[in-house]
Amino acid sequence: MIWVAWRQHRIQLSSGIAVLAVLAIVLAWTGHQMTSYLHTSGLSACLAAHAGCDSFSHLVENRYGWLLRNVVYLNFLPMLAGVFWGAPLVAREMETGTCRLAWTQSISRRRWLAIKLGPFGAAAAVMAAGFSVLLGWWLHPFAQVSFGNGFARMDLNAFDVQGIAPIGYSLFAFAAGTTAGVLTRRVLPAMAITFAVFLPARLWVQSLRSHFATPLTVSYRAFGTSPRAGLGDWVVHSQIVDRLGRSVSDLTVITTCGIGPGSQKANVFTCLSAHGFHQIDRYQPASRFLAFQGIETGIFLGLAAVLLGIAVYWVTRRSAS
Repeated sequence: MIWVAWRQHRIQLSSGIAVLAVLAIVLAWTGHQMTSYLHTSGLSACLAAHAGCDSFSHLVENRYGWLLRNVVYLNFLPMLAGVFWGAPLVAREMETGTCRLAWTQSISRRRWLAIKLGPFGAAAAVMAAGFSVLLGWWLHPFAQVSFGNGFARMDLNAFDVQGIAPIGYSLFAFAAGTTAGVLTRRVLPAMAITFAVFLPARLWVQSLRSHFATPLTVSYRAFGTSPRAGLGDWVVHSQIVDRLGRSVSDLTVITTCGIGPGSQKANVFTCLSAHGFHQIDRYQPASRFLAFQGIETGIFLGLAAVLLGIAVYWVTRRSAS
């Protein structure tokens, strides 16, 4: 039965392996380029000496910043496990009617479904883990420099593609596709439903992430440098307030203190102090990365378990009746 399942779905599995292989080649090539540039530009030596390396960091940003900004598109990769693996897994057999032949043999519906779900669910988890390891290695050069407003594992573009979270995303997508296929008994509608379910769920949990734990707060001079700068924190919310704690806009501060190209630093600082303008940041520290990864992965694994439970019930009980 396992051999039959492999024969039926070998194209999907081979395609997934091919996508991961191409991604590995691209990441290895660009990662090697970035690492070499860090050494040849002198940035690595500067960082080792703990000197001011802002100018070097800007060079790296100008050269490779577009790669980091496009990492967000890799969030679609886990969804492919649901669209191209999960959705056709059962739906194709129900659509063509070949499942009835299997069910009339000595194999029970539960075992038939387990043989399909087990190997391909495991393959989705393994490939997601490989994807995470690749991205973690590839993002390492960015983590060494102060990139734009800073780069850290807690950033949205980095958190979603590292650690164990991609495994949760992939298994959830796989479960959503499988369940959609069981309920609709059609491949194309199941694919569409998987797409429609996965993205809203990902965005919803992402919106909850900042509430996984109570954010910490730090206060410092308006337009100054945060004492937490460079520590890899995720700033959830930042605002400027006056001495009474009332929120004020940047424009108000600039107008009140005459901040501009020709303004004197001493006068600006005196004005900021006189009006009590200071910045308040609410942040999630980088030390919570592993905890947040565990929480988010647990959410998606729980959702995947519920969906697979529905699929098993539908095939073994509802379809039989």
